[in-house]
Amino acid sequence: MKNPFTSQAIPSHRIARKVYDGLAVAILGLDDAGLLVYANPIARDEFRLPQPLPKRPVGEWLQGFPPKQGAAFRDQPFIWQDAGGERHVRVSASVCSSADGETGRYLVIRDMTSSQKKEDLLTYLNDAAEKLAGIRITTEALEKVSQLIVPRFANWFAIDVLRDGKLEQLVLAHEEPEKIRWAQQYRAAYPTDLTSDRGAAGVLKTGVPLFIPRVTPEMIQAAITNPEQRKAVEMIRLRSVITAPLFGRGHISGIITFISTTDGHYYDGSDLRFAQNLAWHIGLALE
Repeated sequence: MKNPFTSQAIPSHRIARKVYDGLAVAILGLDDAGLLVYANPIARDEFRLPQPLPKRPVGEWLQGFPPKQGAAFRDQPFIWQDAGGERHVRVSASVCSSADGETGRYLVIRDMTSSQKKEDLLTYLNDAAEKLAGIRITTEALEKVSQLIVPRFANWFAIDVLRDGKLEQLVLAHEEPEKIRWAQQYRAAYPTDLTSDRGAAGVLKTGVPLFIPRVTPEMIQAAITNPEQRKAVEMIRLRSVITAPLFGRGHISGIITFISTTDGHYYDGSDLRFAQNLAWHIGLALE
């Protein structure tokens, strides 16, 4: 069977699209003016394309993509951008001519965001480890770590350590100073209940990270019964949360927290591993 993704003559675009509809890879079709005229079910779902398809240049989503027809190419990097944010993709393009002379271009798109994210996280971890290696934690060192994290990886970043049975804040970082002041007031009004088995207290007791890839309104309703506190938390617009334990001398010495409030920026398993690795480095440096 011929590879349907190489440039070739086809009986008709209608028949080709029937084949593409059944494939487990995202495929887009462009007319000879470079306008989007087809998306198979995988592409519509994975890239959240509106229905019916708007007949517009695919470059509105695929940043830097040539707006008109051109030669076939294979496995080129692009950025896909929509309301959900940016994604790293690899694109292969074929030019197909039907028996009736109609020419169109088909794009095979693979989402590489997870792979790219892992590369970015490795860079983050290496930078953080370099700053932490061989030193004891100082205010300056913590500030440098915070600058690595906010805002590229998290909108909010915090480090808290256990001292004399209480949580002591070492870091509370955000891009906007007024929000930091607000968060400090919130923490003073609603301190962590260390007797609880949930949330940050649960991480401190068990050493198991708290990982919430997608925070929902229902979760907030269930977790916070105080109406004023719940209203304050809802104002933050939580999207995703990771709280990982800090370990020192064989015991849990504190927690490190990452919060995303950006639409479309949801933490995944790669992010969780990064958070745990960073927590390990910080725990060692705090010794």
